[in-house]
Amino acid sequence: MKKKFAIIFVSAVIIFVNFSFCESVFTDVSENAWYKDDLSYASNSSRKIIDGYPDGTFRPNGTLSVEQFIKLIISGSGIKYTNVEGKHWSEPYILKAIEKNYISENTFTDYEKGITREEMAQIISNYIDSNEEIESLESNKIKIKSKINDFNEIAEEKQNKVLKAYECGILLGYPDGTYQPQKTLTRAEGTVVIRRIIDIEARQIPDLESTEIEVIYHEETDTYEVDDSEIPLFEVDDYSQKQIDEEGWVNFSIIIDVNSRDEEIIQRQRDIAKAFLDKKVGINLSEEIMEYVSTKNNSRDNLKSTFYEWKDGNEVQVISYSGNALIQISAWRRNND
Repeated sequence: MKKKFAIIFVSAVIIFVNFSFCESVFTDVSENAWYKDDLSYASNSSRKIIDGYPDGTFRPNGTLSVEQFIKLIISGSGIKYTNVEGKHWSEPYILKAIEKNYISENTFTDYEKGITREEMAQIISNYIDSNEEIESLESNKIKIKSKINDFNEIAEEKQNKVLKAYECGILLGYPDGTYQPQKTLTRAEGTVVIRRIIDIEARQIPDLESTEIEVIYHEETDTYEVDDSEIPLFEVDDYSQKQIDEEGWVNFSIIIDVNSRDEEIIQRQRDIAKAFLDKKVGINLSEEIMEYVSTKNNSRDNLKSTFYEWKDGNEVQVISYSGNALIQISAWRRNND
C-alpha cells in the first residue's frame, strides 16, 4: 500500500514539475503586462508559436518583421518547418503563405523590414478569406470606419482589409481611436493579434449596435425632424411667421457647440447635423458643408461666413468666428425685392 502511494505521489510531482516547466517566464515581462495572457497562450501552446531570446527576454517593444509575422501566422496554423542548410529560415513559411493566398509573390520586396500595421491587416484579412466563412456587411464597415479617427491615412487599397480585421474582432486600434497604419508592429502587439487569429474565443467583436440617427419626415409640412436631437435644430414650415430681418427668411437653423473636451460629444453633434442635412439638402451638399464645419474643433478656430447654393433661391450659410464655440448652419431664402 505504501509502495502504491509512493508511486502515485512521485507521479503527481513529475506531472506538476513538467507543467511548471511549460510555463514560459520572460525576465522583461511583468505579471500585469497588458499582453501577458496572450503571450502565455502563444508561448506555451503545443504549437510553440512564439519564443523569447536566449537571454531569457521577450523584448515586447521590439519590431516584428514581415517574415516573423508570416511565420507566426503559419505556425499558428499548426505547420512547422526545420531549418534547411543553404536556405533562409523564413523561405518555407513565405512559400506556404503564398500557397494559401495570404500574400502574393509581389506583396513584399523586403521580408526583413518591420511590418506596418496596415500590412499586417492585409495578411489577416486574406487569412480570414481563406479559412473562415464570414460575410462582411457594408453597414458594419460604415460604422467601424466612423470609429477609426485616422482612417483616411490608411492606404486606399488596404482600407477594406483593415475594416474586415476590425469587424472580426482581431484588431481594436489604440485608446485614442487611431489605428496608426504606418506604425510598425511590436512583438507584444503581434502576440495579441496572433492569439485572436487562432483563438476565436479571444476575439473582441466590436459593439455595432445601431447608433443610427433617425430623421423623421413630416409630409403635411414638408419638414424633417431628428428624433431626440441633442443639438438646437429647427426648421420653418411657414415662412410668413419667421421673418428674421430685411435680407430674407430662415428655412432651417442648426447649432453645433464645440466647447467640449470630449471629441465624442462634438462628433455626435456633427453626426446629427449631417443626418438632417443629408435628407434636407442632399448628401453631396451635406458632405461639402460638413467637411467645412469639421475644420473647427474649438472656440479658437475661425469659420469665415461661407454660403453654399442650394435650390429655389436658398443658400446655406456656415459661420463661427474665432472666440465663439457655436457653429451656426442656416439656410436662407433671399428676398427678391
